[in-house]
Amino acid sequence: MIMKILIADADVLFLALCRHSFTSEGYQLETTATGLDCLARLREGQPDLLILDWSLPWGGGDGVLAHMRQEVLLPRIPVILTLPASVPELPDDLLESPVVACVRKPIRTRRLIEQVQHIEAVVPAREPG
Repeated sequence: MIMKILIADADVLFLALCRHSFTSEGYQLETTATGLDCLARLREGQPDLLILDWSLPWGGGDGVLAHMRQEVLLPRIPVILTLPASVPELPDDLLESPVVACVRKPIRTRRLIEQVQHIEAVVPAREPG
């Protein structure tokens, strides 16, 4: 089964690099650049994994996570949270479920794919339904 990934990040160059790298590895990839659009895509597309940038405009990573934790209708999707190097340590409660990993930027797409593969081994893609 092909894993469907949503990457939410405002950096269009990073998204383009991810699109190339992830699709060449066989992943199905969608991208978005705002928190509001990320929530809309979570509601309609049900990806298997979300890679979420903490500094996402129009809602921020913390806002998206708050909605994911509170809205009953949002599917339970594992999250890899990406943080800029300038962000200090986050409170532990922000790193609870659905966050399964946290990585600091800058990050190479190869390293991010390795992180996804590790998570994929533990949390396989959902069956279509």
